Amino acid sequence: MAKTRKLLTILILVIALLIPTSCITLVDNAEKEIINDMASNGVITASFTVEVYRKIDFEDEKIAQGSGVVFSKQENLGSNTYYILTNNHVISSGNIYTVSDCYGNKIKASLVKSDASYDLAILKFNSNDVYQVLEFSNTEAVSGDKVIAIGAPNGLLNTITFGKILKYSYVDVEADSLESNVKFKVIEHSAPLYGGSSGGVLLNYSYQICGINYATYAEDGEFVSGYAVSTSKVLEFING
Repeated sequence: MAKTRKLLTILILVIALLIPTSCITLVDNAEKEIINDMASNGVITASFTVEVYRKIDFEDEKIAQGSGVVFSKQENLGSNTYYILTNNHVISSGNIYTVSDCYGNKIKASLVKSDASYDLAILKFNSNDVYQVLEFSNTEAVSGDKVIAIGAPNGLLNTITFGKILKYSYVDVEADSLESNVKFKVIEHSAPLYGGSSGGVLLNYSYQICGINYATYAEDGEFVSGYAVSTSKVLEFING
């Protein structure tokens, strides 16, 4: 078994500690072309912000924020039901959920299922609008594969970073086991992540889901590596 690394943080954004920061990542011309292609093909519309509330003193108080991605759609007469993957540790502290699309439109959502042992959760919402539904990669990502992370760190929509798969690792997250209790190997990658990136999607260069981001490791406040639940484990959770 690989040496276990203690992570400094899971990527939930606790609203009480929110400090706006820049999440701009410099990209080369090839990466700019990828971003433009993603936008023109609607890939970015699959990325959502997840906001979590809890009723306190008869008011809905916002307590946490993360990211999410549309992975399934059910067509209905008059509207569609969309299903979003996010992290269990994002949604576990509240019971009222709102998702925001890439244009900033807020939509009420409901919880379908969650599991701390995968640190994954599924939300659903109804909408007349059309959003992209991303497919899962049919093969596991391997070391050296180039990847793209999309999320909403610090509430900044459509934040895109680039990196590559480093390896698969066993990691410990400093969190309540009811929030995040992943015991299997997860993807370790170099695409920068920030607070609020939890639940954001990790894509391969075919724009397929190869992981769901849930944690990061930093040294002296500087990003070192990100961690994501791999496709096979995500599907195991969905179908379990």
